[in-house]
Amino acid sequence: MDMHFRDRYQKIIGRWMCILYASFFIILLSSNVGLSETLDRVVAIVSNDLILLTEFKEELKRVRSEGNEITDQEVLRGMIKHMIILEEAKKYLMSANYDIYNLTTNNKQKLIDEYIEKRIKAFIHIPFEDIERYYQENKNNFNNKDLYGAWDEIEQIIKKEKLKTKLDEHINSLMKNAHIRIQLKTD
Repeated sequence: MDMHFRDRYQKIIGRWMCILYASFFIILLSSNVGLSETLDRVVAIVSNDLILLTEFKEELKRVRSEGNEITDQEVLRGMIKHMIILEEAKKYLMSANYDIYNLTTNNKQKLIDEYIEKRIKAFIHIPFEDIERYYQENKNNFNNKDLYGAWDEIEQIIKKEKLKTKLDEHINSLMKNAHIRIQLKTD
């Protein structure tokens, strides 16, 4: 009788152990579901960086919420240009006091602005003749100011136009040397 009781006891313990192991296994599997990570689709590869679908959609939403009629391709091209100029700014300003590995969005823009200021804007010169010509062509826009009264305003207008042209040229030359692979499929 003692033997029978021990066999029965072992069977009961064995069943409970199986139930316990099965429960543990089920809990383990269900907890991994909560920890699983959703993978994001890559929209573009720019040198060593990626543009993910979620980032692209956020930027597209932001740009369109500002009332801009812009295509997906134009938004993506803008993101690519931004990444390229940021990468170049990191290389150029590495000696500055920037933690280039932990940049916030605001710091990234400051880094780009500083790069543009030192690398492009500093080399823009507006000759006197250009200011004089602009004044003569747009005299009515300066509220009866003479050339010297409108000088700073004209210089800023021309400088802004030249900066845009120089920046576009600079970014286009950087893009020629960058590895860019676009994987976005548009409708």
